[in-house]
This record gives sequence, C-alpha cells and structure tokens, in this order.
Amino acid sequence: SDSMTSLYSSETTSSGEVNRSAVNVTPSSVYVYSGSSNISIIPTQIDVTAPGDLTINVSSFRDSYGQFLSVEEGSSGNWSYRKFSNGDVELWGSYTVSGVPCSTSFGSSMYRSDALTMPAFPFSVYNPNLTASYESDGYGAMLWAIATTTETSPPSYYLIRIDSSTIVSGKINFHVNGKWTT
Repeated sequence: SDSMTSLYSSETTSSGEVNRSAVNVTPSSVYVYSGSSNISIIPTQIDVTAPGDLTINVSSFRDSYGQFLSVEEGSSGNWSYRKFSNGDVELWGSYTVSGVPCSTSFGSSMYRSDALTMPAFPFSVYNPNLTASYESDGYGAMLWAIATTTETSPPSYYLIRIDSSTIVSGKINFHVNGKWTT
C-alpha cells in the first residue's frame, strides 16, 4: 500500500515448530521481527529486544548528548570499572591499610612504612592515568609512589609520617583513566 510495506516469511521445521520473520515499513517507523528478537525504529527511539546477548559492531556508540556509551560495567576484586564504546576505560579501587608500622627512618625527622604493593587491575589498561589518595581513620600519613603505574597495576607506595608510629587504619583510593583496547 502507499502507507505501509510488509514482508512476511514463515517456515515449519521437521519438528512442527513454526519460525516466523516480518518487516513492516511505514513513513514513520520500521519494525523487524524474527523469532523472539525484534527491532522497532521510530523517529525518537530505537527499541531492541533479544532473548540473549546482543552484539553491536560499530566504530563508536554515542548517546543523544554526544557522549560515548558504556559497553560494560562491572567489578573484580578491589576494582569497579566502566568500559566505553570508544575504547576508554575508567576504574575505581581501594586498598585497606591496617596496623602498618611507619617506623623506618627516612631522612631527617621523617619515617616511612615498608613498600605497600597494590592489587592488580582486573585487565590491561593501556596509557593509564592514575590518581591516588590516602584516607586515614587515625594517624595521618602522606602517600608516596615508589614506582610507576603499569598497564597491569598501580605503583607500590610508602606511607610517610613526621613521627614514628603504627598506622591504625585507613585506605588508599584510586581513580584510573585509560584505554581497554589498543
């Protein structure tokens, strides 16, 4: 007709099951149906329904504000992360510090802890840009990186104080930006 075009297909399998597919096109919408999956396209939205995983192969995926869309969010060990369609990744993590002696003399009137090794990233992070801070629940300290961030983990750190004591409790907080694909 002038206002709608439709294609319809069905087949009956040897077990008697009927598989159906359809495409309906109007001036303002497109509807595609196959089995239990369908796509509905109207001027203001696209709805996709599928009974399982959905794979979209595009070079980038942006929302209506031009922002890249998250393609995966999750957590692993000490880390939470969000991967974006343009290959960017953002991670948040923390490392709990408890009962750490800060008593090794370090220059004049300074004391440090032993090296604290941080948990590895849950996956490789290319070109990581890491920010870390120490949040104390008791005696304060400064955080000093003693290595560089790699694609697999944050650096190791010393906690530095002006007097010798034991760090009762606190945590090192991380925020990382980088790429999850090369």
